[in-house]
Amino acid sequence: MDKNLDIIAEIAQGYMGDITLCKKFIEAASNANATSIKFQLVYADELSTKDYKYYKLFKSLEIKDKDWKILNSVSKKNNIKMYFDVFGTKSLKLAEKLKLDTVKIHPTDLTNYSFLKKVSISKIKNIILGVGGYKLKVIQKAVDLFPQKKLTLMHGFQGYPTLNNENHLDRIDFFKKKFQKKNIQFAFADHSIPEEKNNYLPSILAIAKGIKVIEKHLTLSKILKMEDYESAYNPDEFYNYVQMINNTISILGADHVSENNFKLSRKENNYLKNISRQYIFKKNIRKNTILNSDMFFLKRTSSTKAISANYDINKKILKKTKKKGQLLFFKEIT
Repeated sequence: MDKNLDIIAEIAQGYMGDITLCKKFIEAASNANATSIKFQLVYADELSTKDYKYYKLFKSLEIKDKDWKILNSVSKKNNIKMYFDVFGTKSLKLAEKLKLDTVKIHPTDLTNYSFLKKVSISKIKNIILGVGGYKLKVIQKAVDLFPQKKLTLMHGFQGYPTLNNENHLDRIDFFKKKFQKKNIQFAFADHSIPEEKNNYLPSILAIAKGIKVIEKHLTLSKILKMEDYESAYNPDEFYNYVQMINNTISILGADHVSENNFKLSRKENNYLKNISRQYIFKKNIRKNTILNSDMFFLKRTSSTKAISANYDINKKILKKTKKKGQLLFFKEIT
């Protein structure tokens, strides 16, 4: 797996306010080889007024702070990072208290500027900004509030579930050109329908576009129709999803190319060695002659030690007299 890619198992509100379910989610995400797990940290009064139609649902999702502390410990024991969606000062402070290194700002709060400013001066190092469904000027204004944070812009259509042709992944390329700052990286929230043909394709393409974080919903059972189950994988499906991501990364070979490193694999080097041509003298050349490539034929030979055409022999000095048809060796030049 690419150590730089963060695969988030998104639970959202699927834990239903039940600490036992949370533990099961953590274990399932860890067993599926996700690198992190994310819960929506819900305090009803941060999200809505009491007369809002989903207020009671939000209230039922509340878990005591001491229990979140326990769950954070469970995550660490399972070798998986825990993240929160935070929706207000109370949830932000708990994330700080638990010393989480990453929180996400849900797209619904992208214009909640007073809250964004609080997040920008918080102790949290890494901020994921969900930007799906917003115009560019709104995204730009939100980005400008986080000059000192490591910022991840997460693209992803918020209509559940998302059809493949609704993903508009070229926006990732646009964002990469628009926001060329060292503190900004890019992510994709995949809400594709698990049962749809080619449902892996959006994630594969997003990885190929160079994202550093990918998010996919995890459910314990689609049969139970838990929150966001329409776009969620069961644990075994999530495991296969992670395997697919790893295969994609392996195919892309990101660890073999970077700005300062263009690295050939062992197989590539062996292939190059086997197919390379060697220097063969066209005519007799005397000792101390300054060599140039016009003096040689380039042909494949059975020699494993002769100098190959991959090496520039121009301006090298010949240390001994050579005859027409002979090979050139490193010990013979200076």
